[in-house]
Amino acid sequence: MKKIIKIVSFNIGLLVVLMVILEIFLRLAGVSTIVDMGKKAPNWKRHYRGICRKIATTKFKSYNRLYTDSEGIFKANPEYFSHSKNNPINRDGFRGNPFEYVDTPRAKLLLIGDSFTWGSTARPLTNCFADLLQQAGYYVYNGGIPGVDPQQYALIAKKYTPILKPDVVAVCLYLGNDVRSSPLIMQPNKNLYYFTNFGNLLGYDDNGNFFKDAQEAFLYFKNRKCGHCTDPWSYFLFKTVVGKAIYKILHHHQPVKFDPSRQWVTKALAEIQETCRLNSSRLMIFIIPVPSRNTPKNKIIEKSLDLFKEFQYYYPGDFQKSDYRLPPDCHFNNSGHRKYADFILGVLKQNGYDKEIKP
Repeated sequence: MKKIIKIVSFNIGLLVVLMVILEIFLRLAGVSTIVDMGKKAPNWKRHYRGICRKIATTKFKSYNRLYTDSEGIFKANPEYFSHSKNNPINRDGFRGNPFEYVDTPRAKLLLIGDSFTWGSTARPLTNCFADLLQQAGYYVYNGGIPGVDPQQYALIAKKYTPILKPDVVAVCLYLGNDVRSSPLIMQPNKNLYYFTNFGNLLGYDDNGNFFKDAQEAFLYFKNRKCGHCTDPWSYFLFKTVVGKAIYKILHHHQPVKFDPSRQWVTKALAEIQETCRLNSSRLMIFIIPVPSRNTPKNKIIEKSLDLFKEFQYYYPGDFQKSDYRLPPDCHFNNSGHRKYADFILGVLKQNGYDKEIKP
């Protein structure tokens, strides 16, 4: 028995020595750990430094604000917002008017977009451009949901355009994260984000594997982004190069789409366009500029707008940084929401869609 213990101990010791040597060699070769990779991410200090300090002293809380349904649509949870008089959520999980067909002389608009369209940072929320269009006399269905991309826009258009029969399907496309080289991973009944007291945590890891719950998402963020490893196993996985390799073996990489040409964006828009054609609705694409790119000779703007050359789109060229909240928020402030609403109103009237279009 002693001989067996001695052999096992020797082999374990040899394995540890070999792993230490391998760790040193890989680090000298420039291979980074999982935590190091996180620290090298763009805007690391601005986005994570304060959050990581807060993690050390604040108890984690999650809020069941939004969820992904069985059709893969990310939407608001009406039960969570049931006590909010200023933020009514309809039974389909969207803000504002019920997603039901109405026969009205008013022009009906189905707005589709992300947090800008939802109304983020408007104070109060009814000062967002979607509500301002409703106040101007249009009948507005607000399909804006925070954190989504054109894949969701196509899902919403396909499901609700045949039901609502809007005169105009208005896609409010943000030139920032709506035109990334890789779309979000969206799966039915898999949470796209978890809403917590530390911000919105993505529902899957960097390998594309979905977390089982908010707590697992938080622990991943805590270890991966902040390096707060509280046990030897997580320390090994996240703070050693060898551990990173083990982590990748244990968490098989899911197929994450990477499309530098951004054709996934135009594909989604083409699906919306076809849906509109089949339902006699008019597709209008309204661009939401990124404040830092909003300059007349900026090539990034021109490159982004080239994606939409096969569609009719409308771009507001007079937005300034003063129309947005300060980074890292960067949503419209009340001035920006008012200006964007006026921009859409002008386009609608130019195209014959006044607030009343039926006798």
